[in-house]
Amino acid sequence: MIGGIMEGKKYLDKVLLELRKESEKSKEPVLISEKCDVKKIAIYENDAYMMIPIEWQSMNPVWRCAKYNRSYRPEVIITDAHGDATITFSDVGKMDRLVGIRQCCMQLKNDMQEIWNQLVFYDSGAIKAGKKDVEWMDYKMFCIDSELYCLLFLFDVKNHLIMGNFHCSFSIYNRWKPQILMLLETIEEV
Repeated sequence: MIGGIMEGKKYLDKVLLELRKESEKSKEPVLISEKCDVKKIAIYENDAYMMIPIEWQSMNPVWRCAKYNRSYRPEVIITDAHGDATITFSDVGKMDRLVGIRQCCMQLKNDMQEIWNQLVFYDSGAIKAGKKDVEWMDYKMFCIDSELYCLLFLFDVKNHLIMGNFHCSFSIYNRWKPQILMLLETIEEV
């Protein structure tokens, strides 16, 4: 389709992403103007903690059941008051020390692309949280009547691979992405 959603085999989102990356090469870094008060929460038993916005809380049990299939429900689900932004944590299992976090994240992305070819991947990177490596990637996910922004991240705690997932409406991702990346730096293992 010329001028439509697809031109050749390139999706419009991917074209826009390439244009954005090109234009950002010449721009100065953007400063975060919004500050938020934070509190510390347990994200893996009592062995790891992270700072989150102070007004966020554990998701209501009824909403947990409605939003997440029981077999895939994360152990920790924290959301804002309106349910517009949510962060989850799941213990994926024992960490294979020979593989490493970066390789796990790359393999996960490859698997996701193979299974859900409609996902549009944007950036990826690594953050240091103290001495801990946190690998992340972000992407757009399409739902029945909306688009979600997802920032998925991996780190290890006590030799367990922990997967975190922040998601919000795509229309507000630019408000949350810089703050979530900063909050990932607060992950600590005790």
